[in-house]
Amino acid sequence: MYVLKDLWRECYAPEVKRSRRGSEYHRLAQGLAERRAELLHLLSAEAQSTLERFERTKDTLSAISEEDTFIEGFRMGARMMLDVLGAHQRQFE
Repeated sequence: MYVLKDLWRECYAPEVKRSRRGSEYHRLAQGLAERRAELLHLLSAEAQSTLERFERTKDTLSAISEEDTFIEGFRMGARMMLDVLGAHQRQFE
């Protein structure tokens, strides 16, 4: 169902997610960036390259998983609405 993928990518994709300054999400993301910088400082150039490839692969996997979860949740909501409407319709038969 491509319309759901388009909806996810245009409206809800994580790369466009904004967090409020001072929120837990913002603090954790900032801390993660600081730990990453510390780690990179300790690694050789080759190890840094390996870490960056690892992170790109992990980020791609996470993006696919988040998109799939969004689509499954949307489908579940649609099935619930169909069930509710069906129950409502059966009530008047």
